Amino acid sequence: MKDYYRTVAAAYPGAEVSFAGEFESTKRSYTSLSYAFIIALLAIYMILALQFQSYLQPLIILSAVAFALVGVVFGKFLTQGLFTVNSMIAIVGVTGVVVNDSLVLIDFINRAYRKSGNRREAILEGIRTRLRPILLTTLTTTLGLLPMAIGFPYYSLVWGTMASTFVTGLCTATFLTLFIVPIEWDLLTALQERRSRRKKK
Repeated sequence: MKDYYRTVAAAYPGAEVSFAGEFESTKRSYTSLSYAFIIALLAIYMILALQFQSYLQPLIILSAVAFALVGVVFGKFLTQGLFTVNSMIAIVGVTGVVVNDSLVLIDFINRAYRKSGNRREAILEGIRTRLRPILLTTLTTTLGLLPMAIGFPYYSLVWGTMASTFVTGLCTATFLTLFIVPIEWDLLTALQERRSRRKKK
């Protein structure tokens, strides 16, 4: 709208265009939610860094957030839905779920690795132990929100966009977390083992 006004501004000297009301309120909401999202990620990272006594493993856990965002973008492209303030709230919510899944998975893998000393066995044991709880969490959440996401019995523009965002983000993040997070952990642990061997030499 502002770009269009610039093309016709000469024909209306003294006129101004000002966006306010609902537009301004929505803009402020997006800004505040974006800041809250960034602050939450920083807080989660610091807590995880203290818990794991590592600066790199928390990045593996937080990579699940990127997986969720991929799912959100794919879901919006697939459904051709609108990205509303409620969609942003859903992203913040799904972040907590996927970070928790990734955190518990990495924690179990670390425990198994300390016991066996074998990376492959630790990954298989961690996935075997946490697969069912992670899938159940995703399944129950998805089934609970699916009617709202697909518009059954009717579609709500307010809550339907939030539900579809949550469902697509959570399902994609869960699938990618189970496959990619263990690979990231394996690569990081292998690098740390090589560094440890070099120091001993």
